[in-house]
Amino acid sequence: MRELTVISFLIFSALWSGVPEITVKRVEKAPVLDGSIDEVWDYADSISGYTQFSPDYGKPSLFKTVVKILQDRENLYILGIGYTGEFTPEARLSGESDELHFYIDPFSSGQEAYYFEVKASGEHYDAIVTDNGAKWNYSWDAYWFSKVRVFPDRYVVEIRIPFRSLRYPENSTEWRFQASRYIPRFNEMSYWVLPPKESEHDFKSFGVMREIRPIVKGHGMEFYPVGVLRYDQYLSDTSATFNFGLDFSWNVLSNLMLNLTFKPDFAQIEADPFGLNLSRYERYLQERRPFFIEAREIFSPHAAEFGQIYNPFSIFYSRRIGRKLPDGSEVPIDIGTKLTYKAEGYQLGFMSVITGEKEYLAGDSVAVEPRFLWSVTRIKLIHRGVTLGFLLSSKTRRGYYTAASYDIDGKFEAGNNTLYYQIVGSSITNRKSGYGIQSAYFYMSESNFAALGIRHIDRNLVLDSTGYLAADPGDDFVFAGGKMLYLENRSLVSIFSGLFGGLQKSQERSSHSLSLYASFRWRAGYFLESSMGSGKLVEYGSSRTIFNFHLSAHRGGGARLHAGTWMSIRKDWNYSKGLFAWMGSGGIWSEYPVTPVLQANLGLRYWVEFDDKGGLMDIYSVVRPRLAYNFSPDMRISFNSELVFYRESKWNFKELRVGIRYFYEFRPKSRIYAVVNQHFERTGKVFRASERVYALKLRWAIPY
Repeated sequence: MRELTVISFLIFSALWSGVPEITVKRVEKAPVLDGSIDEVWDYADSISGYTQFSPDYGKPSLFKTVVKILQDRENLYILGIGYTGEFTPEARLSGESDELHFYIDPFSSGQEAYYFEVKASGEHYDAIVTDNGAKWNYSWDAYWFSKVRVFPDRYVVEIRIPFRSLRYPENSTEWRFQASRYIPRFNEMSYWVLPPKESEHDFKSFGVMREIRPIVKGHGMEFYPVGVLRYDQYLSDTSATFNFGLDFSWNVLSNLMLNLTFKPDFAQIEADPFGLNLSRYERYLQERRPFFIEAREIFSPHAAEFGQIYNPFSIFYSRRIGRKLPDGSEVPIDIGTKLTYKAEGYQLGFMSVITGEKEYLAGDSVAVEPRFLWSVTRIKLIHRGVTLGFLLSSKTRRGYYTAASYDIDGKFEAGNNTLYYQIVGSSITNRKSGYGIQSAYFYMSESNFAALGIRHIDRNLVLDSTGYLAADPGDDFVFAGGKMLYLENRSLVSIFSGLFGGLQKSQERSSHSLSLYASFRWRAGYFLESSMGSGKLVEYGSSRTIFNFHLSAHRGGGARLHAGTWMSIRKDWNYSKGLFAWMGSGGIWSEYPVTPVLQANLGLRYWVEFDDKGGLMDIYSVVRPRLAYNFSPDMRISFNSELVFYRESKWNFKELRVGIRYFYEFRPKSRIYAVVNQHFERTGKVFRASERVYALKLRWAIPY
């Protein structure tokens, strides 16, 4: 009788709340991950009835999908079955493959979630998604397992996620959950709980997993010894080294983690790509080092989906730590510590890194990069659509140099309305303190969009010691509005048209501009977008008319060949040459599965510069061919090259980068890398190797 009462109460609660749910039952005998469906899965609750998000929003999925979830004391298990009817599942290691996705939000924050993706080919990916779907961190790496088996009319996915790999509240038994599926043959994306049409990754629309009760054994520790055998050549200098580093993580509690790093070495496994910079700002480079990636979402300010309206200041830019010096060497990192805490309603983070002293060549002389202590503190509060964060970042050298920056940021959400805000400040020894402030309002409904943003930057705000700032001192005001039109049962699925404008004023320059934007999406996977605008620029007392035009098109979603092209033309200041003139850029890209295991990619990008009289000055062109051979879902070898051409009076082959990379993940978070990177530069008619790196790197995850 008691069990009947409990079941009735749960059914009533689900109907009353309107939130889909699944109860996660506990088993003593865990299912075996082999792609077969053990009898233990008969005991599990299941979900099905997926609904299309695209191409036909709100209609039932073309094929049935079944998901079941179980738990034991230490792990969460997920079974996914994707039926394909009369079609054989797409299960290629190159090109597109059928795939299942799972989102887990243990803190029911409605703002961030763990993401797990498994393809019918056996490939698997994970990420942390934050800011209600606006930011995806695929560099995050979790310790988990998956297995796939393909049948003529379906594919079966089994996943085991150790609870120790996730952060979760100690006493909560309900986690938010979402599941989705991609069917490339029909370009279909479907969901268990259909999100709003205007926000595909709306975490507030997740369903619920009930009765989650982890009982984790072990100490929650993971050791990551890293060994790097490396040969370097920079100009005429050569060196052969063996370096040993160690990363360590400890789940002190289910929501409290300690991370340590000792002598981390990136080893140029991936080189930063070439890019011509015509703006007055430095290039922003992506972070790839595991220590800085872990819990990066805690240390990042809130970001909006539309960066042109609200682009937060970055007062902590981790690529400043261990930076690359002018002679090609890197500043060594001696040791780093990080302590992060997540709870229902707030998050805390503390980071401290010590970099070593380093001599390097600066022109014809020898310079010294001194030892620094870097520190970062973060506090973030989250409650029912309201978030508030504080971030403090500093760089100190005892007795000589101190730089500090602070940030107060957050957002308010109410229905279709969202308000973002941020206040930052900087303080550097022997310089005046500076500040910046910005805010943005967004309205998003199923068919309408409106936004406006304001920003003020004080002339004394300096973030380049610890952060990154790509803006001028002064005031900005931007606004946008648009309308979405959905077409049912048509080859053309949707049309979005909008208006974007802005005003900018600083001591040296002021401008105002207005642009029209339109985008079109077709059922077959084609996408076309275009924008055109004009305005006035006043700089150093001279007034000029600015102009911009952009056009891009691509095809993906079910096609074997994915390809696209884009072009932009504008008349504005060329800060590289110091003149007001026409400039253009564009390119093409393509991805083609030559065989089920061999993938060919080709990218081409160009920059065109004119003088102030309309005459052609320079053309830069970069060609990036790539071939990747996949031995298995966990092993691949790739050949990458980058050819840089330059044309002034005639074409010149300027630079060549060549790289071969071998990758093997022999267990979760444990990898072997072998890499050859070479950079050749042309002097006269001769190509010489300006930089050469050979590296063998082993990273082994040892849980304890």
